[in-house]
Amino acid sequence: MLLGAHVDRSDVLASAQATGSEVVQIFLAAPRTWAAPKLRGDEEDIRRSGLLVYAHAPYLVHPASLTPDVRAKTRPPLREHSRAAARVGARG
Repeated sequence: MLLGAHVDRSDVLASAQATGSEVVQIFLAAPRTWAAPKLRGDEEDIRRSGLLVYAHAPYLVHPASLTPDVRAKTRPPLREHSRAAARVGARG
């Protein structure tokens, strides 16, 4: 069994170490906005750390919404967050 935590996105590796986590979940941008993730600068360090990383989509993203406007707004952030997740080596 793996021990994990939802950790501070500002310093993923230090947060994981402080909690003794082997797997973490992070937001790649502010979770309550449509904002796109920015380059972190530590993507390579996270990817090479061996830490299992899962990225959490922003709360506003809702691809199954019955509201066409919400579905349309969801596509770009979901695409951008998926690319950012790949940069940190996220498994999902």
